[in-house]
Amino acid sequence: MYISPNVLQNNGNISYDRNDFERLPTLVHEKDLTLLGTSGDIKLEEETVFVRKVVRSERNELEISHYLKIYYMLSGDASVNMHDSTVEISEKEILLISPAVPHLFKLGNNAKSVVILLPPSIVKKNFNKIVEYQSQIATFITNAIWGEVANAYMLFGKTNNSYIYCMLDMLISEQSYPSVQSNTLKLNIMLCLIGYLSSYTPSEYDISAMRLFRCEQIPKILNYINDNFRTVTLEKLAENFHYTVPYVSKLIRNATGLTFTEILRETRFDVCRSLLLNSEMKINRIAEIAGFQNTDHFNRIFKKRMGVTPSDYKKKKTDSLLTTV
Repeated sequence: MYISPNVLQNNGNISYDRNDFERLPTLVHEKDLTLLGTSGDIKLEEETVFVRKVVRSERNELEISHYLKIYYMLSGDASVNMHDSTVEISEKEILLISPAVPHLFKLGNNAKSVVILLPPSIVKKNFNKIVEYQSQIATFITNAIWGEVANAYMLFGKTNNSYIYCMLDMLISEQSYPSVQSNTLKLNIMLCLIGYLSSYTPSEYDISAMRLFRCEQIPKILNYINDNFRTVTLEKLAENFHYTVPYVSKLIRNATGLTFTEILRETRFDVCRSLLLNSEMKINRIAEIAGFQNTDHFNRIFKKRMGVTPSDYKKKKTDSLLTTV
């Protein structure tokens, strides 16, 4: 891991390293977000945190993102247009925008900004770590991924907490000088950043109107599914929370837009993808750990979901990481 000298400063006056910023890839289209070299055709957006340089654009159309976006203004200012509002963001301010919120980010003259993109699968996989903060940003992220959001953003003002800017600069450096450990490092730095942002008081951030969960048990229910994905059933879930099966089923559907089965399936797929990429386990063992009935069943539904068999997925992703610069 490369850390620029500016990141190592701790006097509260951290500034970004211009060389790190210039080395960052530019975000043009989200469909281009991939870590692949020239040997594969499987995108890796579900496995990593992306950090990209924002450039001025002449586009005037609002865009809808698949990712949870975190804009960080290095210098200058920018405006973010939404359907019913415009948000101004200045130097050292941080703006979170929920997925599916139509928006247009417009850089001011000579302004510099980066955007961090979090795939929903990353948030779901680390959901239990995020909700532990019990903060407004944790609630915001939970709602952004699982809720039905019409217009959701969270704007953090400039702060004297130098650790926040240190985390941001470390993310920029790690993206600019990637290593074999970069994906894991960026994820852990991102989780630390969320923790530090949790220290903001209500007077230090601005939050848009959004639909919060009607039931405070929803994060706990989702966390329970995540922790017990191998054996959990709708009946066991209902019993654990002292609900009836129809009630907990409706509660999950109303809060997330997904059924219990869909959430459980995606959780198991996240585990499988992670193990295929990061372990030497055999396919049958991965299927067993993820809670699938048998290897044939796992191979069949994995290919239907991903378009390739588990063994081909593992081989192509491993080859692409080796060719990534």
